[in-house]
Amino acid sequence: MSIIIGIDHGYYAIKTAHCSFPAGLTSYGEHEPYTRQGLLEFGGCFFVCGSGRQPIQRDKTMNDNYYLLTLAAIAKEIHQRGLPPECSVRIAAGLPLTSFGRDKPKFKDYLLRSNQPVNFKFEGVEYSITIEEVAIFPQGYAALMTETGCLQDEPSMLLMDLGGWTVDLMRIDNAIPVADTAHSLELGMIRCVDDIREQVRRETELSLTDAQIENMLAGQPCTVSDVVVKRFPLHKPQLHDILVFERVGAYSVTEGIYLFLSRPLPRIYFWTEGEGLRMVRDGVHTDLLNSEK
Repeated sequence: MSIIIGIDHGYYAIKTAHCSFPAGLTSYGEHEPYTRQGLLEFGGCFFVCGSGRQPIQRDKTMNDNYYLLTLAAIAKEIHQRGLPPECSVRIAAGLPLTSFGRDKPKFKDYLLRSNQPVNFKFEGVEYSITIEEVAIFPQGYAALMTETGCLQDEPSMLLMDLGGWTVDLMRIDNAIPVADTAHSLELGMIRCVDDIREQVRRETELSLTDAQIENMLAGQPCTVSDVVVKRFPLHKPQLHDILVFERVGAYSVTEGIYLFLSRPLPRIYFWTEGEGLRMVRDGVHTDLLNSEK
């Protein structure tokens, strides 16, 4: 059984079609760590994948970190698809526009190693993976190939790929990339997160983690004003958890564009000391209202 797995080896996160996790890696050598979450066993050593982020390394082949993160990404994707842990895999990966031609052969050899199958254990499950092929594509432009309508409508367009560490730019003329316009700026999301952390520290003397900075509680999409609180840490929120907001006055579902987006209207409850909790309006499936003739 052979499957295709696309992997984005980002500086900030490792991403596949069905999973994403931070590009951090912690080595524990021959000693088993306390956790099984993200735990990779390979070559007689233990590694925890997805813990924080590792230092920026412009050459991702300089050590085995990104290879180990690749094994974790393969295991996660196979698990998400419900596939057996013994299979053959063809990897599709990407490189920045400015270094694509130079780094392509080395990165391909880095991922496609001679020792096959690759045997490892991830989060307690044993895997035996045969990496049959590795295809390398230019980041950004490869993604644009899924939106060919954009290329047909515009004679010239600017391709911008916002990544963890870099922002890659290139002009496209008549659906053909103009190679000498390719630029890579070190102004990605890692810089944004670090700048936010530093500004919050200066203004409030608080130290925020990446997870806290990324965390936001917001209302319906397309409603930029519908934000209750930003950067509020939630401890492992689950579906159907109840969030209670006190002293919000008249703020309610009227702030969201429910009918326009066909979003379900939630139930509304009033609470008083005398009556307790009382439902004043049941939930409404607005998609049914919008589809009525």
